[in-house]
Amino acid sequence: MVDARCREGERGAVALISVLVLMAASLAIVTGMNLLAISESSTASLHARSTGTFYQTDACVEEALYRLSKDSAYGGGSIQVGSIVCRMDIQDQGSCGVGCLQRGITACASTDPVAPTSCLTAQGQLVRRIEAVARITTTIVSTRPIQSLALTSWKEVTQ
Repeated sequence: MVDARCREGERGAVALISVLVLMAASLAIVTGMNLLAISESSTASLHARSTGTFYQTDACVEEALYRLSKDSAYGGGSIQVGSIVCRMDIQDQGSCGVGCLQRGITACASTDPVAPTSCLTAQGQLVRRIEAVARITTTIVSTRPIQSLALTSWKEVTQ
């Protein structure tokens, strides 16, 4: 009789150990899946922020082109939309002929709430940079100067 009770207890112990092993394996799988979901969520958030910063930088170039079309001597500045700050620097790139000027545009957008003073990547901040060249041509029509502006190059600069 003692042997029969021991064997029943052993069977219960084997079942208990089997259940504990299955639970530990299930817990490991669920924990791994949870960490993967958190990582994917973080990656998606970073991608969305990066895309928004890129579009803001592109809009900053468009703003610089607009301001240059109104005033060919425009030298740049900063604009902020939401939490994204963009800096525009305009450089004179010389003459391209009679009545023709070339202006270089460097636009940087950052998620840093303080306006970027340079296009350098700050710790933990997204910075996107676009360099463009605009050609401003002045034509005299009936003694009135008419200016036209054309974008001659555009490129995103990676750091």
